[in-house]
Amino acid sequence: MNKKNFPIFSASITTELFNRGFKCIDSQINTRYPQYKVFYFEDTEELRAAFDDILRSRENLKTTQNQEEESSSK
Repeated sequence: MNKKNFPIFSASITTELFNRGFKCIDSQINTRYPQYKVFYFEDTEELRAAFDDILRSRENLKTTQNQEEESSSK
């Protein structure tokens, strides 16, 4: 069985996935930006759900911060 990998280009998202119990199966130097690494996780439904949840949480945080900035500038 050939398992697919899911690349993560963000160190902070990688850390959040570690905190949720996911294990990195490989890491490589980013060929486009060699000062950064790409982290690879096993591509599972659970990983994708956690990744989507992290992105939603970040978007909600940005929306909340923007609303607070708008209300404080009035």
